[in-house]
Amino acid sequence: MTSASKAKGNSWERECAKILSNVFGYHFERNKNGSGAFTGGKNANRREYLSETQLLSFMADVMPPTEMKKCVWNVSFIKSSHSIIS
Repeated sequence: MTSASKAKGNSWERECAKILSNVFGYHFERNKNGSGAFTGGKNANRREYLSETQLLSFMADVMPPTEMKKCVWNVSFIKSSHSIIS
């Protein structure tokens, strides 16, 4: 079972995907594969053998459409009730 904080994060990522879809007119989707930790830090060597599409699927919390594939969207829900989309 998912923890309350994980569920809140997943919900916020879905909400951000909807907002971005409405703003830009393209379909954005919450990344269900994970995050940049898979290819960052000590795992950076994975970048050598993953395809561009595979890399992009691990780069952000919200996956952009093909038309905006260079965009990386990481979202955070800040406890002080301020939300940040970066």
